[in-house]
Amino acid sequence: MITRTNPEGAYPPRGYHHIVTAEGGKHVWLAGQVAYDENRTLIGGADVQLQTRAVLANIGHRLAAIGAGPEHVVRITTYVVDCRPEHLTGIMEELTAFFGAENLPTNTLIGVSCLASPDLLVEIEPVAVVP
Repeated sequence: MITRTNPEGAYPPRGYHHIVTAEGGKHVWLAGQVAYDENRTLIGGADVQLQTRAVLANIGHRLAAIGAGPEHVVRITTYVVDCRPEHLTGIMEELTAFFGAENLPTNTLIGVSCLASPDLLVEIEPVAVVP
């Protein structure tokens, strides 16, 4: 069972929940996912929001391979190259569209100078708990 909460008196989160608890189930750690298709072709070009959408689609694909879905993700770490405030709105829109407002995981967003390849702008590392 997974429970997501935002405690009274906490600042309002944007694109995540403050607390996610999980009881029972199997913990699954996915490798950091990026905006490459199955041929290692970049999706989204130089657009952070479009790359975020592609990253989340890849996460959905990996989760489906183990019989899970976005609702099973309890935590993500999001890495964004040269993160600027204007990136946050698009990233949060994509996270909410993918997970749903009620199923948002906890999220730590970290601005970085680069990722594994110069064309990558976003990498998300998820942790899931599946029955």
